[in-house]
Amino acid sequence: MKLLQNQTGAIFPLALIALTSVLVITLVLVSGSVTFKQNSRYSLDNLEATALAEAGIDKAIASLNKNPQYNGETETALGSGSYSVLVTTISPGVKQVSATGYIPNKEDPVTTSRASVQISEGVGVSFNYGV
Repeated sequence: MKLLQNQTGAIFPLALIALTSVLVITLVLVSGSVTFKQNSRYSLDNLEATALAEAGIDKAIASLNKNPQYNGETETALGSGSYSVLVTTISPGVKQVSATGYIPNKEDPVTTSRASVQISEGVGVSFNYGV
């Protein structure tokens, strides 16, 4: 019985090591999930900005079909962001349409995406300009 009396407090270091291990594993898992959430948010914002830029190009083509003198717009709000469009004439019947999508807006963008397309005047019943 004397052997057991000399080993008092031996469980405390073991419990401290186990608690530290659990804490470290928890911190690693939490930091991994925070990083995953940030990357997901960035990817989603980038996709939304690209969709806005493409929407700007679609709007420009539709506007050019109605009015060949259309030359773009500065900042049009759509959904959770905005887009800007610039139309430049390369040669008679050929135009360059450049659009930029901004999340959340042009003044303070978190993410931007640019799209550009060259269009030419064609012969058709329903529209003049097409990709």
